Amino acid sequence: MRWVMAMCAAFMALVPGAARAENPRVNLETFRPSGSRRDLGSTRTNEIGRWLDFSAGLLFHYGAGAFSVADAVDGTRQEVVSDQLFMEIGGMFSTRGATSALLEDSELSFQIAIPVALVQSGENGFTPITAPSGAAFGDMRLEAKWILAGREAGNSGFGFGTDLVVSLPTGSRDDLTTDGFQVSPALLADWSFGPLVVAVNLGGHLRESAKVLPDVPAGTSFFWRVAASFGNLLNSHHAGPSLQGMVDLEGNAADWGDPNTQQIEARLGGRVGFAADWFGPAGRLVVTAGVGFGLSSGWGQPTWRGILGVAWSPETRVVEIPVVVDPDPDRDGIKGAADKCPTVPEVYDNVRDEDGCPDDMGSDPSKDPATDPTKEPGVDPTKDPGTLPAPQETTPAPCPPSGPRPEGCAEMGRARWTGQAIVLEPPIRFETDTATIRVESADTVRALAALLGTELSGKRVRIEGHFKAALDATSKLPELRANAVLDALVAAGVRADRLEAIGLRYDLDAGGKVAAGIVVKVLGTK
Repeated sequence: MRWVMAMCAAFMALVPGAARAENPRVNLETFRPSGSRRDLGSTRTNEIGRWLDFSAGLLFHYGAGAFSVADAVDGTRQEVVSDQLFMEIGGMFSTRGATSALLEDSELSFQIAIPVALVQSGENGFTPITAPSGAAFGDMRLEAKWILAGREAGNSGFGFGTDLVVSLPTGSRDDLTTDGFQVSPALLADWSFGPLVVAVNLGGHLRESAKVLPDVPAGTSFFWRVAASFGNLLNSHHAGPSLQGMVDLEGNAADWGDPNTQQIEARLGGRVGFAADWFGPAGRLVVTAGVGFGLSSGWGQPTWRGILGVAWSPETRVVEIPVVVDPDPDRDGIKGAADKCPTVPEVYDNVRDEDGCPDDMGSDPSKDPATDPTKEPGVDPTKDPGTLPAPQETTPAPCPPSGPRPEGCAEMGRARWTGQAIVLEPPIRFETDTATIRVESADTVRALAALLGTELSGKRVRIEGHFKAALDATSKLPELRANAVLDALVAAGVRADRLEAIGLRYDLDAGGKVAAGIVVKVLGTK
C-alpha cells in the first residue's frame, strides 16, 4: 500500500496545481537591440552596409527593477522581477540587387536574434504572478529591413525604409519571456549630415491580447524611437543619446498617459571598432556599451539599465578599378589640353595644325590663310603640294572589349569567349606580392565585365588564382588575387551571385606547364 501512495504522490506532483495561477503571456525584455553595427542601439537607421556585409556577436543588458507593483490598499511594493540579465546572440547580413524584378535595385538586410534570460530574480507577494527564477529562453526574432529611399553608405542625405520583425514563441510563459507570436512592422527615417545621424522609428507590436494584471493590459501596442549619433557608422566609431517608448493600445485612451501602462527609457551609448585578424581572416571587432534610465513605471521598464556587447564582422573589401583617361580620343596626335577640339581630328594642311581643330572650326577667328601673318603671302598651301607636311602617324582607335576586332585597332584590353574558354588579352596583372590590380589591367577587367554582361550574360563563372608550385603553401595570395578580380567585377556591375573565387597552387595546364595568373572559367562547360 505504501508504494501505491508514493506513486500517487509522484503523479500528483506532475499535475499543475489548481491553486497556482498561470503567469500572463508577456515578455519583460522590452529592450530589443539591433544586431547591426550601423544601427543606434534599438533605433534602426537606413545604413545597411555593402554587398554581403555580415556580422555576428553577443550583447548583454542588465535591468534593475524590471517589474514592481504597488498594493493599492497599503502601498506595499512587490518586486516581481528585481534583477534581469539578458544575453542576445545575434547576426546580420545585407544584400543588394535581388534577383526578382520588384527588388532589383533594393537594399536589404536580415537579422536573427536569440535572447536568453541568464538571471531573473524577484519575489512572490500579493499579485497573482509567480516571480521567475533561473535561466530561460526568450522569443527568437527574425528581422528584415528594406531601404526604399537610401543613400550610399557613409554619405550625407535623407533615408527612408521599412522594417519587419517576427517574434517566434520560443520563450517561457512561466519566466515572463514570451509575447507569443508577434509581428512588429515599422517605418524608418533618418538624416545624415557629415558625422551627424538622426533617426526616427514609428511602428507597432501586433500580438494576442493579454493581461499583466487585471487592470494592466498587454496587447497590441505602438512604439517610437528617436536617436542621434555623432561619428562614423561605417567604421563603427559613433556615440549619442536615444529615447524610446511604447504604449499599449488595448486599454482605454484615457490610460495611455498613465506611466504605469507605458515604457519610456532614455539611453546614452556608442560603439568602437577595431581591426582584428585573430581568428584567421581579417575582420573588424566592434564593442558596444551604454547606460539607460527608466522615465516611467510601466511593466518591463527597469529603473536603470547597463549594456555591453561585442561583435565581429569580416573585412569588407573595397576595390576601385582605375579610371584610364584617353589623352587623345580623336587620334589626331595632339593630346591633352593642347587639343582644342578633342573629339574632332585635326586636318593637317599647314594651317593652324597645332590647335587640334579642322580649319572650318578653327580656334582662331581668322578663316583665311592669306590673312594669317605666320604664312607667306600669296601661298595657298591647299594648292601647293610642296608646302604640305609629311603625313603624320596617328594613334588607331581602340579595339572593342568583345566581339569582332576591326583591322588596325589598338589593343586596350580584351576578353573573348572561344566557346570553350575565356581568353584575357592582355592578362590581368598585379603589383608585386600584392592583390592590387595594376592600372594597365583596368581595361582587361572592364572587357571581362562587358563579356559577362553580353555574350555570357547569366552564366556563372569561377575566378581562379593559379600560382607556381614554388609559392609558400600557406600563402593566401592566390585567393586574395582571385577575390580582388571578383570585387572589381562586382564594382563594374556584375552580380556577385554569378561569381566565385578560389586560389589554386600546383595546378598544371593541359601542356604540363605550371599555369600562373588569373584564369576565368564558365561553370557548366568542359
